[in-house]
Amino acid sequence: MTDADQTPDQTIATTAHAPLLAAIHGEAFADPWDSAAFVALLNDPTNSALLFAQDGEPVGFILCRLVLDEAEIITIATRPCCQRQGWGRRMITSMTASLRAGGAATLFLEVADDNSAAQALYEQGGFQTVGRRKGYYPPHHAGERARDALVMSLAL
Repeated sequence: MTDADQTPDQTIATTAHAPLLAAIHGEAFADPWDSAAFVALLNDPTNSALLFAQDGEPVGFILCRLVLDEAEIITIATRPCCQRQGWGRRMITSMTASLRAGGAATLFLEVADDNSAAQALYEQGGFQTVGRRKGYYPPHHAGERARDALVMSLAL
């Protein structure tokens, strides 16, 4: 990722942003990652993240890994107050352009099989389901089933 990937509403996230990424992730997910997890991810040179804001207020981020010509969305999170406003699409579009410029030919992701809103977003963006990982996501509560992950891909 380069400085060209930054705009007034888009910043390359660094380890200094880890507490903010953890806070956004905590708003968006039932099983959030902590700041230390984001520090470890951002210290890996194959990973990169973009943080998005509107009027100076953070709205979400996308974190990806690029190895050779394959990229993966590790996580994408939008604050609940900003969901359904096109931020997910904007984050994916921006990161996809950066990954393509970095040599990625294919972008992969995993999404819970019960997350129809995210699946619709990815399908609208051209992703196709290419596999399933049984029991990939642990249950949120006792007595619930482990959820499958759908593996999706997009040719870049």
